[in-house]
Amino acid sequence: MLAIRWAPLARADIERMLRYHALHDTEAGIDIQDRILAAARFLAAVPAAGPVSVRGDRRKWRVAGTKYILFYRIMGDHIRILRVLQGTQDSTGLA
Repeated sequence: MLAIRWAPLARADIERMLRYHALHDTEAGIDIQDRILAAARFLAAVPAAGPVSVRGDRRKWRVAGTKYILFYRIMGDHIRILRVLQGTQDSTGLA
């Protein structure tokens, strides 16, 4: 299993999601965060599971039961989660 490293933008994405849900539905935010972390652990075990992006240097993985997509890169001894975006957010430059 590879280590998981979170880029600052990915951490900011999660913090933004949690702040939003703190105002609307805290339990949903915690559930989504748990699903994001579970998806990252899965990718650490099966890093090539996500399809290669059009750019070819990164991959993406849809977080089950949510609208979120993890954009990541396999870096040899770890995976680096680049962004955590809703499917409706602009991912130009990532895909």
